[in-house]
Amino acid sequence: MWVYIVRRIFQVIPVLILISIAAFALLNAMPGDPIADLLMADPEMSEEDLANLRRIYGLDQPFHMRYLRWMGNILTQGDLGMSQQYKVPVTTLIARNIENTIYLIGSSFILSILVAIPIGIYSALRQYSLGDYFWTGFAFFGFSVPNHWLGLLLLFLFSFHLGWLPIGGFRSVRVPPGFWNEFTDRMQYLILPMITLGISSMAGWMRYMRSTMLEVIREDYIRTARAKGVAERIIIYKHALRNAVLPVITLVMLAIPVMFGGAVITEAVFVYPGMGRLFWHSLINHDQFVAMSIIMIIAVLVVIFNLLADILYAWVDPRIRYD
Repeated sequence: MWVYIVRRIFQVIPVLILISIAAFALLNAMPGDPIADLLMADPEMSEEDLANLRRIYGLDQPFHMRYLRWMGNILTQGDLGMSQQYKVPVTTLIARNIENTIYLIGSSFILSILVAIPIGIYSALRQYSLGDYFWTGFAFFGFSVPNHWLGLLLLFLFSFHLGWLPIGGFRSVRVPPGFWNEFTDRMQYLILPMITLGISSMAGWMRYMRSTMLEVIREDYIRTARAKGVAERIIIYKHALRNAVLPVITLVMLAIPVMFGGAVITEAVFVYPGMGRLFWHSLINHDQFVAMSIIMIIAVLVVIFNLLADILYAWVDPRIRYD
């Protein structure tokens, strides 16, 4: 297993390099000039000031030199560059926002798992029942509704109309001391964006779990176990579930990087200060180093969770070996 993991790590290094080159080229080709935008914000800036800023940020150099300089600083110093918009190191900027995004994505992920897997099993065991039709409709709604529309709908219903939950942000200004007070306060702000971000993943996992479970419970070894008088609960949760969950593992592991993409819209709708909102602002303001760093974080996450999916395959199914 360890030999396989090391081999996979070496295989993905050139992939990450190609992703970084492509992302750097696309961001460089975007219309607009971050330094020229400063002239609109401060008309008193002279051409000499703009030229100095271009030199400081390396924008006076050709594309390949800027890329090599950026990559060299990462490999030698761990330096992701300086944010042109916020005038702070990118590492500092990401450190300020990544915690909130981890809370949002982690809670959405847990909610989706806790809802999708049991309901997928329930729908498979009670195929064509009223409950199965209800959850099929729910899954169709989750697939079809865009994140921004669902977020606005939830805001209108639970914040503007009913007044049960806050409109936006991530925590109150004044919170009484204590873990429980802080936890309940953060959860009030997390509920709506958590549901908005997680509902599409929830719908997909639910339907996929239902389909794989239906296939497994029709297999010969399940019929044999029933003929031997094995309890239905043991058949479902010990024999069928372990095989049915295998294809779902890949979807679940790859969902976390995808959630980072969904967080861009979700965090913008709920004015939630996280990585997604930071990425959106970096694109609008041509903050290239911030956008590049976030893209590479997502790329690394895709690689890591792909590897975790393979490892979980071997753990769930003893027949799978990578030696």
